[in-house]
Amino acid sequence: MGITARGAWESVKRHFREMDVDVAAAPFTVVGVGDMSGDVFGNGMLREKTIKLVAAFDHRDIFIDPDPDCALSFKERERLFKLPRSSWQDYDRYLISPAAESIRARRRRSC
Repeated sequence: MGITARGAWESVKRHFREMDVDVAAAPFTVVGVGDMSGDVFGNGMLREKTIKLVAAFDHRDIFIDPDPDCALSFKERERLFKLPRSSWQDYDRYLISPAAESIRARRRRSC
């Protein structure tokens, strides 16, 4: 059931439904493995506009947005999905929440 975007999404909806959470109405946080060019991950991240994708990684990149705006990040994920062979490097950095900059600054100081 979880090898297609739809099958995986049905599993997600069931999991949340068992906790009395309507994923179509309530924003929820997601951490994932993949990128928007991938059929399963990319399609899955376009299933609901309430998804708050805070982190994702693939074999090339690590994506972090600690406090994403649901509407803006959905549109950006949609853009990346349509972009041939996109990667997290293509994500518009101006759309990433200000909290991400403080994480990058702390990481630079600790190195």
